[in-house]
Amino acid sequence: MYDLIVIGGGASGMLASILAGKAGLKTLLLEKNNRVGKKLLTTGNSRCNFTNKNIKLERYHGQNTNFIKSLIERYDYNFIKELFFEMGIESFYVEENGKAYPNSLQASTFLDVLRFEMDEAKVVLITDENIKDLSYKNNFTVYGKEAYNSRNVIVATGGMSMPKNGSDGGGYKFLKKFGHRDIKTLPALTQLKLENPHARAMDGVKLENTNVSLYVDGEFVARENGDFLFTSYGASGPTVLSLSRKAVVALDKNRKVELGVEIREGGELYSRFKSMNQRTLEEAMVGLINKKLIIPILKGLELDWNMPASNLKNEGIKEIENRLSDFRARVVGHTGFGNSQVTNGGISTDDFDPNTMESRLQKGLYAVGEVLDIDGDSGGFNLHFAWASALAAVEAIKETI
Repeated sequence: MYDLIVIGGGASGMLASILAGKAGLKTLLLEKNNRVGKKLLTTGNSRCNFTNKNIKLERYHGQNTNFIKSLIERYDYNFIKELFFEMGIESFYVEENGKAYPNSLQASTFLDVLRFEMDEAKVVLITDENIKDLSYKNNFTVYGKEAYNSRNVIVATGGMSMPKNGSDGGGYKFLKKFGHRDIKTLPALTQLKLENPHARAMDGVKLENTNVSLYVDGEFVARENGDFLFTSYGASGPTVLSLSRKAVVALDKNRKVELGVEIREGGELYSRFKSMNQRTLEEAMVGLINKKLIIPILKGLELDWNMPASNLKNEGIKEIENRLSDFRARVVGHTGFGNSQVTNGGISTDDFDPNTMESRLQKGLYAVGEVLDIDGDSGGFNLHFAWASALAAVEAIKETI
């Protein structure tokens, strides 16, 4: 008989087991992969962007984001920073946008520290354990290769994103069995597919510090500034990931979705083309933008790239200016849960206590992290919620035992 069984060895599950073990609770952590923390190793481009200096409620999404208001106030940036400092993450590298990383800039070292802590907390870890069912009669029974019994259970199974790392929505069925309802799941922080006949030619072109806008049914919705990447299927990069949540939701409602990309900051090109008497239109654009974009831009405007640049009419110049300042392409899809960083949707927070993460429908049952209908922006916000929710759950369990 355990005091606590944690289902899922991701970020929130590992921290919950560590805190419980350190508090003297007999703790079992069950993980379906052959090792814990596989998804954690991918965060922040393998540098582990584990929190953000600018934790704010407006950076989170879900049907009821007020659910986590007191949670992120109680366990704020400084609390999380001090928590991991005490574990051995001695110093932090913080970017201008607030993204915080371990000073090693290695997710593997962050995971190593968590593993050390689990060992020291005497957490019983069983990997390669695919949980089939969860029931309650006087105590909880978790069914895997064998039956495990516990007074409390934390479901920390994640959402639907990155199923190759273990998050395949399996935890939803356990919580639904106890009466919890789920909110429709969609990919968030994912790449977008564009209707662009020249996508292959433009593949690999990266634009730095540029503006990317999202339009739904022709109306401006949001804008992000940062890096943008043209791909063979459409678009990627931090700006696209940040806009993808709204784009995917709109697509799911069969609305018309477009991206507007600033290839070049708006500016007058009349004197450039008129002064280049010896150059073709294509040659006149060399040095203005990435060469891989020139022919696709001119083809899209049905302009002859072999014509003398000085012969280009004023309306043609204006068309090029407009296309470079706002390259508009229709969004026709996304790359799915397999490539998304986080899940939009999940188990509704309505029947959970926001102070303890305990189910209001079943005493002793807790849910933390991405399994719930809470997702954050890119930049460490999702991991911060994972840590904060784990802290709240274990604090509550300690008081009950």
